[in-house]
Amino acid sequence: MVILPRRKEDRLAAEKILYETAGVQYTPDLKTLVWLDKNKYIRWVIGYNNFLGRSVQIHLGSIKGLQTRPRQLLYAAFDFPFNVLHVDLLIGIINSVNKRMVDVAFKLGFREKTRWENMHDDGGDIIVFEMYKKDCRWLRK
Repeated sequence: MVILPRRKEDRLAAEKILYETAGVQYTPDLKTLVWLDKNKYIRWVIGYNNFLGRSVQIHLGSIKGLQTRPRQLLYAAFDFPFNVLHVDLLIGIINSVNKRMVDVAFKLGFREKTRWENMHDDGGDIIVFEMYKKDCRWLRK
């Protein structure tokens, strides 16, 4: 089940997962969606921050070891920014060393916009991905 965390402790738990799994620093504009399992434990977190005009940065974090992303989570992950927050562009920034997330970005339909070689802390490339609302295949008609 996908929810927008309303209780302070749920928001803090979501922020902690994003920080620990994706290195996302808290910002005052951070919005999160969470996927709860049948026991109501957070398993996936989608974060949105750094709003600029009609764009926002997207982040994905999960409890260690999870690989599969539920379809309901993916539909919500794109419906929320495009149809609730009313942005037209999602931006994803990924370290090229994180090949699994680079592959996930391409599978979800993001396109590589630019790459800054050797600019990440560990020497990897910083890859900037983009997805426009008009190109998103996860939005239900």
